[in-house]
Amino acid sequence: MVAFQHFTNMHDVELKPRLLRSLLKDQVPDEKRPFKSPSDLSRVINLVQTHKLLSESFTETIEEKRIQHWKSSFDEWVERLLTLVTINSSDKCWAGICLLGVTAQECSSDRFSASYTIWFEKFLLHIQQPADSRFVKVASCNSISDMITRLGGSSNSQKDGTPLAGKIMQPMLMLLTEDSSEAVWEGAVHLLCTIITYFPAAVQRHYDSAEEAIAFTIVYRKCSAAMLKKFACCLALLPKSKGDEDSWFIMMQKILLLVNSELSDIFQGLEEEI
Repeated sequence: MVAFQHFTNMHDVELKPRLLRSLLKDQVPDEKRPFKSPSDLSRVINLVQTHKLLSESFTETIEEKRIQHWKSSFDEWVERLLTLVTINSSDKCWAGICLLGVTAQECSSDRFSASYTIWFEKFLLHIQQPADSRFVKVASCNSISDMITRLGGSSNSQKDGTPLAGKIMQPMLMLLTEDSSEAVWEGAVHLLCTIITYFPAAVQRHYDSAEEAIAFTIVYRKCSAAMLKKFACCLALLPKSKGDEDSWFIMMQKILLLVNSELSDIFQGLEEEI
């Protein structure tokens, strides 16, 4: 208890960098310390979010020394995570991607504006690399989705969002067409829906490819009913990227023609028996 006598309460600014450094030292893996379990990672995320350890929120009365203490703790945190996302260990890499994704959600606006392009490139690399494990790809899709969501809600970053989202379209569509894991499909579809929602212009050049990939999976590939529903929702959202009524009508016509074709194949020959 002696260590806490100088703190007003759990919201004391002086306590936050110490807690962050303590987590970094004892709970977050590094090149030598092994990754323990997802439950340990969940505890780290819970502490970060509960106590807002990454917010760097200061009042005018805060001393400069305390401000720099928190900023340096944040810098050490990000440096560790950037090391993890490039390490040759899928479980540590996964942990780094998850924590960096949380960091992108929890950090201050100034920190986000200064860092999101660097973080985005780290996530993008893991989606592009075919050798990466599937759960690393899923974590990367989810982290980019969270980043796109925050970017979409920031007026200062709107102009950068469309080209950034456009960079992810091609590798994301490759996940939908070339992978056979429902977990990867779910991550990719969630990311596509996020892009359509916040930066629909980024989808326009890839509209036909996205439509084909989703429709092909719904009709010809085996997946669960829950996954089919997510693909269907994404397909229904897709015309938003064109922003006109005709796109919705054309989509409905294609669906009806496809259903008619499938039903014709199924019932072919039955009319002769009748």
